[in-house]
Parts: sequence; structure tokens; C-alpha cells
Amino acid sequence: MGKQTNYQLQGNPLVEVPIIGPLLNDELGKEVLDKHNEKFRSVVNITEDNKYKKGQPIAHSNIPMTLSYNQILRDISPDIHVLSPKELVQYNAAIQNLEHAKHLQIYEHLRAHTNSVVIYPKGGYNEGLKQQVLDIIGRKRRNLDVPLIVGNLDVEFENNEYGFKFKETPFIEVTNAPYLKPKEGDYPKLIYHPSKGIMMIPPNSVDNGILLSPPSSKESGLAGIHYSLYGNFFQTGGKSLLYHDDNFQVLIIQDPKGHTENLESKAKE
Repeated sequence: MGKQTNYQLQGNPLVEVPIIGPLLNDELGKEVLDKHNEKFRSVVNITEDNKYKKGQPIAHSNIPMTLSYNQILRDISPDIHVLSPKELVQYNAAIQNLEHAKHLQIYEHLRAHTNSVVIYPKGGYNEGLKQQVLDIIGRKRRNLDVPLIVGNLDVEFENNEYGFKFKETPFIEVTNAPYLKPKEGDYPKLIYHPSKGIMMIPPNSVDNGILLSPPSSKESGLAGIHYSLYGNFFQTGGKSLLYHDDNFQVLIIQDPKGHTENLESKAKE
């Protein structure tokens, strides 16, 4: 099957905002899973061998699976990709409304990985993979002062303890994330600013925002970034990159006419 140029996420295409929804077991979703499983044949915890009804959200995703889906989506339908951390914050109100889309089988315990990983300055979990990413983006460990968010990495099979390794793509994005410095305490909020990106505000602020589950002092090495609909949390961390269950779905975004860039340009005027 070639590039899918006519696929339409469920939503209102007349509204001048991107459309967000789950990756479903439909024509697009089946192609994504087929191509993913071609890359990872019988690899434990990465091959997707669950059975889904037609139109059911694809679940059981973990970090390498989600990154793989993201790159496959970009290859076959260039206006669709897995949500980034920035988009997770920027379009958080729309994501929360997915809970009410019962026809899409969205559940209140939905969780979803993003298209990114976070690298902490402190050495720790998944150090081999962390070094792979640093090599790809051309950064040195000694020069890391704040956590880095690295988006749009691809993955491919590797005979190691994880079953995969990271792979460079033309879409890689690297962002400083000082708000992810490990600390204990209250749950601050994250908001999106068109010119400043993701910003942290006090938890008692009247502004709407997504709650940040503060990384603990134990966070180190490399970890994933995911969203929890229950409580509306932006979360990072966790040693395992391969953990998955049926609450982990794949949230994707469709921006057919570059509305994201257009809206950001208007906001800066």
C-alpha cells in the first residue's frame, strides 16, 4: 500500500485546528501494524500480536512501539503523526474532550506515550540507549545541564536486552526541558506559549494547564514521556521502556493544511 493522502481522523475538518484522536484498527491502523511487525518479527514486548475489532483503538503500546508507529505514520501519511509533548500541552483541552467520545472507545484510564524520550543529565537507567541518542543528536554527557526532550527518533531491531536500538530520522527535534529537573513537592502546571514553548506555572494558578507529575530525585538516564487522562497528568520516568498494558493507546494528530504553524504565526503577530 502506498502513501495514504485521503485518510481523515474523526472530527470536524472545518475547524481551523488539527484533529486529534486514537490510532484505530482501520485501513491506516492495519497498515501501521503490518509494517511495524515486519520490522520486529517475534520480538517479545515489541511485536503487536493483539487482536482488535474493526474500529477499535490500538492499545498495549510501549515506547519503542509508539516511536515505530510514529515514523511509519510519517512515511505513509505525512500529515499524521503521534502527539509530541508540546502538542500534548498545546491541545490539552481537546485531548480531555476525547473522554466523551464514547464511539471511539476512549476510557478514563487512557494513557498514551508521546513521540519523544527524555534524557536526564544524571547517569542511570537505560544508559546504553541514552548514549545512542546523544550520539545521534551530537551532544556530550558533560555538556548536559538540563533534561533534553528528543522527538521523532525511529527504532529498529537489535539483538540486545531491549530488542531495539534508536535510529536517526529527518524529523528529530531536540528541546531543553528545565521544567523536568528532578524535584519533590507540589504538582505544577504546564501551559503552552506560542513563542516560549512549554512553560511551568504554579499549581494554584487560575490558568488552565496540564499537571506535571514532578520527576523524583531518582529520575536519571533515559525515559519516556506519556499522558494520563485520569487526573490530566504529563508524566515522565520509569526504568522500563517495554512495559505496556491495555490502557496505553496511541494518540495521533492530523494537521492537513499546516494549521499548527498558521495558528502559531497568528499568535505571534
